[in-house]
Amino acid sequence: MTLNEFDTKSPTIFGQSAAINARGVGAVNYFDQDNPAVFTSAGPTTILFNPDGTRKATPEIRFKPDFTGIQGTDTSFFVPPELDPNTDVEGNGFPNFFGTSASAPHATAIAALIKQANPNFTPQQIYERLESTARDIGVPGRDDLNGFGLINAYDAIFPVVPANLSFTDDFEDGNLANVYETRSTGDGRIRVSSDNQPLAANQVILDSFPPVIRDRLLPDEQANAGRDSLNELILRVNT
Repeated sequence: MTLNEFDTKSPTIFGQSAAINARGVGAVNYFDQDNPAVFTSAGPTTILFNPDGTRKATPEIRFKPDFTGIQGTDTSFFVPPELDPNTDVEGNGFPNFFGTSASAPHATAIAALIKQANPNFTPQQIYERLESTARDIGVPGRDDLNGFGLINAYDAIFPVVPANLSFTDDFEDGNLANVYETRSTGDGRIRVSSDNQPLAANQVILDSFPPVIRDRLLPDEQANAGRDSLNELILRVNT
């Protein structure tokens, strides 16, 4: 079917998702995270009137949506598949939740985790973290369907903190140090990388434990005492 009438390709975002202090959330399917859902609304939004109903001297363009969230995941509380088989896409017994009504709560939950990890963050700082760590999808850069991109929960909660290991080895002197050390007191990941072109460009990611895991592994330790996470990396060089 081809639309020949009223096909203006106009933006469709309006209402609360276009509010100046809110953030509009687009939607992508959990099984197709590189493309926007077919129904997700397009921006930007043009504001013609002030809150009191008077017309603005110049139209205000608000670039929406701001970012995109996941939709279509399983739930335990929607219409069960025995009443409506169409609600269970995978046939696993759990109804799926689609729509921006699903992607927006996902974004909200990630924002709450950012606040938990950074109690002093303002709403604006939380917004900036979600936007700056989002994974670019669709058209390169910010676009009218995906905003800054798909929210990346891990990077938003545990951003990269650069650090350098204080060593230099050329592997020819036959005398390598036994231990190289870098420290992080935060929960998340340490990425150790090597950029020794043209021979290799490799990396290893070391996970550190969040407090709830440390409490179980080390019940006699204070999880919030700034204890370092210990990871061991063994390097073998074949000559």
